[in-house]
Parts: sequence; structure tokens; C-alpha cells
Amino acid sequence: MPKRQYSNREVNRAGEMLKNLASGEEALHADEVLTYWRYIHLPVINTFQAMLRQKLKSDFDNGFISQRLKRRSSIVSKLIRPGNESKQLSTMQDIAGIRAVVDNLDDVWRLTRLLGSHSKHKRRKFQDYISSQVRRLSGRPLCFRIHDTYATREHWTEDRSANPYTIDACLGDSG
Repeated sequence: MPKRQYSNREVNRAGEMLKNLASGEEALHADEVLTYWRYIHLPVINTFQAMLRQKLKSDFDNGFISQRLKRRSSIVSKLIRPGNESKQLSTMQDIAGIRAVVDNLDDVWRLTRLLGSHSKHKRRKFQDYISSQVRRLSGRPLCFRIHDTYATREHWTEDRSANPYTIDACLGDSG
């Protein structure tokens, strides 16, 4: 179990520097910590992606997976957004995310059930955007969304807390 380069306290301090638009050496250090914080999420997001890719390959006719790390500018914008004054970088959700795109609505629900039954990762939050979109839209929307947030306890969480990762199951044009 490798030791983390920066503690949660140091990550939060860097977040405060970014919020306060630090300059000079402080800004360089804050950027270094933020870059580190973004990239330590890669092992887990890669694990989720491999698991999703395997599920799509074995259980679905078509579909694809994409992943992303939240951009630096998006993280800073979220930190300084009005109403987020108490937001801490170490507890910010959705630093990393995955999108699974499948062919039809039944597949969205089936993938959601499969993800929910995966015992290694705990579902923290589930948002059903499908029902509201079906009621709101007259034509077929480009994307029906289910937004799932999962927590995992991986090797870098020194304080044993779980960082959440988001997975969107999406019906869209997979071509």
C-alpha cells in the first residue's frame, strides 16, 4: 500500500489557495497538488472502466465506454462557485467519471441493475433522469441518463474514507 504524496489536509490547503487565486510559489504548489489529486483517481477509474467494458462485452450487443478526469478549470470553478464556500477539494465528488452508452432503454436499466449488484463498490447516490425526460420531451431525446455515484476504498485513502466516482449509463447514438 503506497504512501500518499499529499495528505487530505494538504489537498484542502491547495484547494483554498486555488479558491483565493494564489500567485507565485503558492500557486505553483497548489497546481502541483491539484494535478496529483486528479491523477491518483486514475487507478480506480481504470478499474471501473475495465469492469464496465467487460459487462458490456459479455451482456450487451452494443455499447461503448468513455472516461474523464475533471479539468483543472472545472475543479477551480466548482470550488469558487457561490454557495460552495465550505467545499473542500479532498471531498469533491466527480473528479473522475465514466459514461456507458447503450442501444436502448431496457439496456440502460439492465446495466444499472448490474452495476448496483456489484458488491465491491457501494452505490452512494442514484439519480433517475429518465422519468423526467420522458415526461418533458415530445420526441426521442439524444440521451436518457441514469447517474450513479459509487464509493470505493482504494489504496490511497489513508483515512479510510471513500471517494465517490460517477458512472452515467446513457442511451444514445453508439454509431
